Amino acid sequence: MPVNRSDCSSPAASLDIGIDTGPDDSTGSVRLRRRVPAGLVDAGLASLATFVVGAYAVNELPLDALGAYALFFASFLLAAIIPSQLILVPAELAALSRPRPERAGVLHRSLPLGALPAAGSLGVLLMTSLVLPGDLSSTTMTGLLVGSSMVTFLSPLQDHVRRMLHMADRSWGAAVVSLVQLTVTATVMLCLVRLGAQPGIIVFSGLAVANLISLTVGVCLARPGRRPPIDDQISAAHLARKGKWFVLMGILPTASGLAAAHLVVQLAGAEALGFSEAARVVAQPLIVLATGLTAVTGPRSMESARAMRLDLARRIERPFVAVVAVATCVYLLAFGTAAPWNPIAAVVGSGYEIPGLVALTVVSNSIGVLSWPYRVELMAGAQEVTLTKFEGLSGVLVVLVAALTGALLKSYAKPFGLFVYVCGAWIFLRSARHKIYSPGPSIT
Repeated sequence: MPVNRSDCSSPAASLDIGIDTGPDDSTGSVRLRRRVPAGLVDAGLASLATFVVGAYAVNELPLDALGAYALFFASFLLAAIIPSQLILVPAELAALSRPRPERAGVLHRSLPLGALPAAGSLGVLLMTSLVLPGDLSSTTMTGLLVGSSMVTFLSPLQDHVRRMLHMADRSWGAAVVSLVQLTVTATVMLCLVRLGAQPGIIVFSGLAVANLISLTVGVCLARPGRRPPIDDQISAAHLARKGKWFVLMGILPTASGLAAAHLVVQLAGAEALGFSEAARVVAQPLIVLATGLTAVTGPRSMESARAMRLDLARRIERPFVAVVAVATCVYLLAFGTAAPWNPIAAVVGSGYEIPGLVALTVVSNSIGVLSWPYRVELMAGAQEVTLTKFEGLSGVLVVLVAALTGALLKSYAKPFGLFVYVCGAWIFLRSARHKIYSPGPSIT
């Protein structure tokens, strides 16, 4: 989820934040509506590129290699948190203090600064390779390690460029980057298949090459050559001071989720977790929708919070909530059960074997994404410590729910824990964001 923070202290009237500031000014809201489809296309194409890789892995890799791929992919997701949250996201938040056309100029500093922790995070992949069974072929092991390492290094940088494009009001440019990502991924994988390369080499290679090419395209579209003077806020020390909290915010939910999954396996068996995972896959499109919406609305929410304008934040929040609510209802009717008209049930049938599991997961995801505007507003309001404490406490709650309900609820335990978490998040974050808009010291 894109998260941004503004560091400007000028009043809302001079922010040019691109949203309507009164009943007679609808220009900004029109511009925002025009960019929402670009955000949806961007998120959809980016997710589809990852889906292509996963589908190929499931169908072509032997079981032992598939297990190794799953471990490397999980390690990539964990390792990518470090450069993204430590340097790149704080740089995006600092960039919001600049006029929109000048924000892309931050890339001159943020990309080199983010490359160092991205390279350092490759140690996570190396550790994964050391704990894998020794019966994998050296070709498969090398292909997975090298390919996943390239993706781990490049993917956070490419995601950063796409988010900067959204922040600079070039949302369709971000969609073009994701289109290049999908096209190159599929093309490279197809070429390697035709050349007879082993699946262990193919599986990450397409994504790695696609990240490199799409990153280059994104930088060209961002035109960072039009850069303003760089201030001390775009320095490694300044960014890392805030980024250390963002890293914790990213790692804590991942760690608690893994711990909860482990408890479910121990208390209810691996099959119970498998059904929960299948339901999660079925419910994932709602997350993709919310990600696309937030790519466009997130910077505006940040700017509204930075200006201490609750009325403007609510103008952005209301259509976001309406779209998510309508999408949830439609998705539940179309894909919530294994009805004859549901094509997903034929592809991911295991997600529907436990009655109501998909519906519970969809509803939990829906409540969870409704709190996203509050979360990014809190980040804009320099409340990263509050958010980190919340993630820590809620992580303990998620693990506790799994421990108490795993044996009883079985496949329902993990999505029920998610439901408890997202309800708590919605209540807490909605209440906590009022700190931003209450009169007090200026946010720095």
